[in-house]
Amino acid sequence: MNRRQLSLLFLLLLVSAHKSISGGAAARPLSFPDQGRYAKAFSSLGMRCECCDAGGGQCRSEWDSPA
Repeated sequence: MNRRQLSLLFLLLLVSAHKSISGGAAARPLSFPDQGRYAKAFSSLGMRCECCDAGGGQCRSEWDSPA
């Protein structure tokens, strides 16, 4: 086999191995823990958490308070 044939064979093996490894992965949605707990922990350290909406720019001082 010449160098070109070996390169093509290696590329074929690499692509097929990548497809078989990545094909077995599955995704699931992540659940986020209660974020108010973190705001309370930060406030005990003297930090203030503000939740700001990217579009409107309205900020509120608590996670669950209305904007």
